[in-house]
Amino acid sequence: MLNALSTINQAKTISNFFAKEHKVYYINESGQKTEIPSLVIKTVTSPIVHQEPNFQVGGIQYFGAYERQNGKSVTVPDWDELIRQATILDSLITPLPRSSYRQIMDVPAWQQIYKPAITTRQKWNWLTNSIETVDSNNLYACRHCGVILEKEQIEIDHQRSKTIGKDLMPEPHLWGATLKLFRYAGLTNDGAVGFKAQKLGYNGTLNSPLGKYQLNNSGAFIFSLLVSSKSDIEIQNAAETSIPNLRPLCGGCNKRDGEPHTGLPWNK
Repeated sequence: MLNALSTINQAKTISNFFAKEHKVYYINESGQKTEIPSLVIKTVTSPIVHQEPNFQVGGIQYFGAYERQNGKSVTVPDWDELIRQATILDSLITPLPRSSYRQIMDVPAWQQIYKPAITTRQKWNWLTNSIETVDSNNLYACRHCGVILEKEQIEIDHQRSKTIGKDLMPEPHLWGATLKLFRYAGLTNDGAVGFKAQKLGYNGTLNSPLGKYQLNNSGAFIFSLLVSSKSDIEIQNAAETSIPNLRPLCGGCNKRDGEPHTGLPWNK
């Protein structure tokens, strides 16, 4: 589990009390984690400009990104907003290990998106040579072709995973699932749009083809703080088994489609 909220709170606390600095990272156009060596995240205390009993001006702590060389402030984010966005991240992350991602079907928030409000389906009866209507409370529909199947017949597909087509790539070079997770928390330049976003109540905007694949300032801030205390594998595993990244497909669509082809380097 990432525990994004407690992770960023802990990073801030450590920085405040122990002058801890955190490296700044973003995800580049090739889907790779990239450091910005000229920047650092740390706490800076303003000088006290006036002080008397029960009154003090200055001495305020600012937790933000600064230029490493001259200490100039680049951004001091709205901490309340970061807490809100980290809380959204935590609400979208599941405790599922990668080997048990199929259990996403038992997560209520995922069911809210993908479980159709139907309780009957049709099947062929070979004994009576006729079509029968069958009652069931465990019906799911393929996200692509719409075929209705029983729970045990449906397959779960990773929309973004650690593979690119048929080529296995090193995990640290593939952050598509993380970008997808961050997009639903408003941490990319363009937000989440479409069916799933509407179901979850995250109605973002899409202004450019690449906007949703680029971290905004808050996204880079939270991403950097996560990277400072979590391993790359931990972060990506959590993103791969998060609610936005798993969808139901029938066997045919799952085998035929695989990774979506968006023209981006990590999806070719």
